[in-house]
Amino acid sequence: MKNSYVYLGFAFTSLLTSCISEVDFPVSDKPIEEIMIDGDFTDQEGPHRLFLNYAAPFGVSRFKSVENAAVWLVDDTEARAQYLPVKVNSDTFYYELPRNSAMQGIAGRSYHVEITLPDGRIYKSVPQVLPQRVNADSIVLEGSVTTRVSTADVVIEERNAIVSVESVIPAGTEPFYLRWDAHSVFYFQELVKFGPFDKQHECFIPDLFNQQRVVTQEIAQKNGQKIRVEIGKKLIDYSFENSLYFNVIQRSINKETFDYWNLIAKVANPQGTVFDTPPASIRGNIFNEANPKEIPLGYFEVAAVDTIRRKVFNGVMGEPYFVLPYCSYANPWGNGPANHDECLNCIILKNSTYTKPHYWID
Repeated sequence: MKNSYVYLGFAFTSLLTSCISEVDFPVSDKPIEEIMIDGDFTDQEGPHRLFLNYAAPFGVSRFKSVENAAVWLVDDTEARAQYLPVKVNSDTFYYELPRNSAMQGIAGRSYHVEITLPDGRIYKSVPQVLPQRVNADSIVLEGSVTTRVSTADVVIEERNAIVSVESVIPAGTEPFYLRWDAHSVFYFQELVKFGPFDKQHECFIPDLFNQQRVVTQEIAQKNGQKIRVEIGKKLIDYSFENSLYFNVIQRSINKETFDYWNLIAKVANPQGTVFDTPPASIRGNIFNEANPKEIPLGYFEVAAVDTIRRKVFNGVMGEPYFVLPYCSYANPWGNGPANHDECLNCIILKNSTYTKPHYWID
């Protein structure tokens, strides 16, 4: 089964490096008003979201949303569509281009954003041409068994599902640049309760199993050939006991975006020694015309998107990967580690919701 939708709101992560010896950095008491922008526009119907925050001062982990900004999407004909603020809670919100916006993503056209802050600063993204879409064909799952030794010198066997995507590359002389996001959503059912007012709930729990990986690839002149790319791996645990959906989002991007994400990958997964030069801030495609020396954080991505899904059931990769029941009436707190309260109240699982995904088929 194959569906297309926009998987929006990709994460922007700040990383700190550590050194062998202690180093003191001078810290100013003056608030830092660096801007952070994280958003995209695609050939899908949306909604398209843009996250606009002030970078947090040193020692503060929480970002501050920028209120009362004017955010516009502009195409190569100077047509404009405005992003509207959407409130999450009392102090957190994002900006969203509604589904009914007249602006549509068309391959070969270019798009950028223009942002005016309440203090008058104006930021723009570098215009990007929306590429030709490369459609994803199928999700491939392969089982893998590995062993490791714990700190208590106990040999632990881990079973994983290796997740790959297969795609057919269109004919053409120009290279294609692809990036993949992936996540899963699994189904968790509480034990039946026998009280007259008790209800057995069903929960749906998303898992960003490859969130620390940046998967990109440059592909040249395949002319209808099929490629297979490994996206990540997911530990085979109780999330495989019932039904589970894998969702893979394939993004056709341009060369500049491809280079940006490869730099992000190097920072997220550094290779080398402690004596290498520490990574500097990565420059995105956002700029301030009035202050060219300023380096705003983040990136605005223009992409053609295709998403495929695969629903799997317990033991789909064979008997070695079959998962035993997680909850039982003999032990209503689960047959694994003690005190699995989620067997009686699944909403306490991280990111759990009672709302079934729109694509879920029982």
